[in-house]
Amino acid sequence: MSVTVAQAIQQVRALIDEPTPQFWTNQQIQSYMNQGCADFARRTRTLRNEQQVPVVANTQNYTIPGNLLSVYRVEFVPTSTGQVFIYPLEFLGYNEMDQAWGVYQTFPAAWPQQYTLWGNPPTLSIRLFPVPDQAGVLNVFGYRQSVDTVGPNDTMDVLTGYEEAIY
Repeated sequence: MSVTVAQAIQQVRALIDEPTPQFWTNQQIQSYMNQGCADFARRTRTLRNEQQVPVVANTQNYTIPGNLLSVYRVEFVPTSTGQVFIYPLEFLGYNEMDQAWGVYQTFPAAWPQQYTLWGNPPTLSIRLFPVPDQAGVLNVFGYRQSVDTVGPNDTMDVLTGYEEAIY
């Protein structure tokens, strides 16, 4: 069940025994709940998301969308062949990539086979190896940050069934 901001504020007010704003304003409670949603998303990594990153031929490094907290799967889909091939990429840590690329990090090939990550959100970057020599798309699967609510009819961005965690 999705909970709106207005419903969530009503629940919080029932918990703190303040049916009408006296000590805390509705905006303060909403701000605390937005912080709770963000904290819940960071700690539990439950808000799954798939985003596409366009791949340019002969380009090795890409910035992951800023709302992703972490990445757990990457696929390469070439767009120049006219056929639908999906190549799952193997994750290797940056040091482990030395076993794959040796001394030639920019080796070109038809499609990448491994990827590594560098940096931290919101500027997390992905490095492909071998460097794809054709255009395509990276399907990036990860855990996203929650989206802050603005209005009273907005839905709280927390996993269904865990709304009480943000109250």
